[in-house]
Amino acid sequence: QNVCNGIYSINPNRCVEWRARTALREQRWKTLDQLIQSMPKSLSIQPNWIYWRGRALAESGQKQKAIKLWKQIPDVRSFYGKLAAEELGKSILYQPSTEPKINLEALKLLDHNVGLQRARAFYDLGMNNFGHREWNWQLRGKDAHALLTMAHWAKEKNLLHRMINTAERIRSLPVANNLLYPRPYLPLIESFSEQANISKDWVYGLIRQESRFIVTARSTVGANGLMQIMPTTAQWVANKIEMQDFDANQIYDVETNLHLGTAYLRLLLDRLDENIVLATAGYNAGPHRSFTWRASLTKPVEGAIFVETIPFTETRTYVQNVLANTIEYSQLSGKAIPSLKKILGTIEPKPVTNKDTI
Repeated sequence: QNVCNGIYSINPNRCVEWRARTALREQRWKTLDQLIQSMPKSLSIQPNWIYWRGRALAESGQKQKAIKLWKQIPDVRSFYGKLAAEELGKSILYQPSTEPKINLEALKLLDHNVGLQRARAFYDLGMNNFGHREWNWQLRGKDAHALLTMAHWAKEKNLLHRMINTAERIRSLPVANNLLYPRPYLPLIESFSEQANISKDWVYGLIRQESRFIVTARSTVGANGLMQIMPTTAQWVANKIEMQDFDANQIYDVETNLHLGTAYLRLLLDRLDENIVLATAGYNAGPHRSFTWRASLTKPVEGAIFVETIPFTETRTYVQNVLANTIEYSQLSGKAIPSLKKILGTIEPKPVTNKDTI
């Protein structure tokens, strides 16, 4: 009952979700099943609760019912789509069939679309929010084939963020992986990832979530560039790696941003026992929170449970998306990751110590 005290008491939906997450953290599977069934339909049909109700049923010996539920999550590109596919013994990788041919005449006509030209002009000026509005206005009422054509047009114009955004909206047609998971700056990212001894696929997965490859991206809280680094973090990392003559204005420089971002990921892994789940959460919410959340555990929990019970909605979604992206990028790099559960692993409780600072 205490989980519903305070702010959640005024939002019944959030209250029941956190009761369910509490049951999940404690692995009270029967209670979890009951709580999910008590949710409004708008919640119970969400992929996370479909998956976890399936797990609750499977843990109670009702595997066939669980299988029926997991089959209701068909989007294998998503975090819970991958977990469901793995439970079903299917590939967790997005493997589209042959993409439909693009109407080249329709593609060429987009060069004369005034709205798209306005969007490009805004992007060229670094006015990304205005560009997004213009672009999204042009998406209205478009069918899947028209969206696919627009995604290809964005690719031609090197608007990778709009390419991804538009391609993600397509549900009824297969979409090529290179539209959904581009790999710009590959030599730089390979070099800095190798230097930091981290996976370049993880770096790509994180950048895709952070900035959608917008070099001039700036968040509302002041994070900057491809890897969305806060100025204070950038200066701290620059000092740690002894980057000479670092200036805050360099944060939008692609090479500098990638150098600092990958070095920061290595520092996070060093402090968080090489755990990619904790390091990813720490990159978004701050490493001190990863230390605290790990310390709150009373026993080891599987990584998927830990992720679903992250207190911050933004960070929970962030970790899920980054890891799902990482798996897709692993396929493109020729080192396909076959198991999301293996990446998630088990999170062990560990008290916060005076050394846990970064």
